[in-house]
Amino acid sequence: MTDKTVRLLDRGVEISGTRETADGYLIADAVIARSGIYVYEAEELGLDGWAGPVRVYKPESSLTDEAAMRTLSHAPVTFGHPTKDVSPETWREVAVGETSTDMKWENGRLRVPLIIKDAKAIRAIKDGTRELSPGYMTLLRFEEGVTPGGEPYELIQQSIEFNHVAVVDYARGGHECRIGDRADQWGVSPIIQSKQEDNMPDALKSVALGDVAVQIAASDAASVEAFKAAEKKRFADQETAHKAALDAKDAELAKKDAEIKQLKDAALDDAALDKRVQERAALLDNARKLDPQIKTAGLSDGDIRKTALAKVLGDAAIADKDDAYVNAMFDIQVDQAKDSKTASKTVGGRAETPALLVDQNHKPAGTTTWDSIRAKRSGKKKDAA
Repeated sequence: MTDKTVRLLDRGVEISGTRETADGYLIADAVIARSGIYVYEAEELGLDGWAGPVRVYKPESSLTDEAAMRTLSHAPVTFGHPTKDVSPETWREVAVGETSTDMKWENGRLRVPLIIKDAKAIRAIKDGTRELSPGYMTLLRFEEGVTPGGEPYELIQQSIEFNHVAVVDYARGGHECRIGDRADQWGVSPIIQSKQEDNMPDALKSVALGDVAVQIAASDAASVEAFKAAEKKRFADQETAHKAALDAKDAELAKKDAEIKQLKDAALDDAALDKRVQERAALLDNARKLDPQIKTAGLSDGDIRKTALAKVLGDAAIADKDDAYVNAMFDIQVDQAKDSKTASKTVGGRAETPALLVDQNHKPAGTTTWDSIRAKRSGKKKDAA
């Protein structure tokens, strides 16, 4: 196929590093283009007989070519894309600034400083209109190949001639094409050439709509700008409300997850449940050794021990005692009950069971302090070992 020359607009490149001069002009630093693969629809490139997406390679050599760099030097900056290429005849009407000569190639990107001198454009940039869209002419060569990074392509861009750099509200990529949202990876689309006369009536005024500058009646410009501001605010409000709804839903899900985790942590597995049943059964058996008629339904382990001890020692013996004391005293009384059963003997045809060894102060016989109880418990453990 024959090579094709087309006029293109890069989309949504970020303005960054802005500062003001003493005279109020705005100096900005911008990435104008990057090397790599761009994917377009065939109709975007005006390719007759093609269908579907087309992979176009823009090599570093095309962007850093001396001739291409010269066309970018002092290129006019416009507010929105003009309906035709900027020329000496239209420059006064559409230009709001120009690029500098201090161009740099950094990390696969072409960076160029620019200056904005128009007050309206400066205010728009400060208010958030911070995207750039270069307009240029390039030769599309029909050449299939693979980039150094291993990506296939069908066409290659060569002989780039920059015409202007436009400040735009939004790139044609839509809502996602905002500063910070991978702006350097958006594609291009053809400039639609206007067939209108070169002269412009004084009653018309340029207004940026999206990434295109249109001419409207000067009397309507204020209304259009107000509508743009209202729409921009509406979109921002919708985004804020959407984010708030997502945050609320995330918080609700996090709460549910925490509740589920709490329930899982509280649940006993089969082994733990078996162990708990055995421990409870052993406790009930020991409690009945002290009080055969004890009622344990609905009682906790601690209450069962206290109830059994109260039967043997009386309520006063365990009043105001902590759990450690109750547990130790319960074990001692159970041990004594077992010893008493073993020592039972038949006297005159009847069984006698010695009384549990508890003195009048409700302490184990032969002991006088809580330390003695603990000492005895400690001794039993050592014997068992």
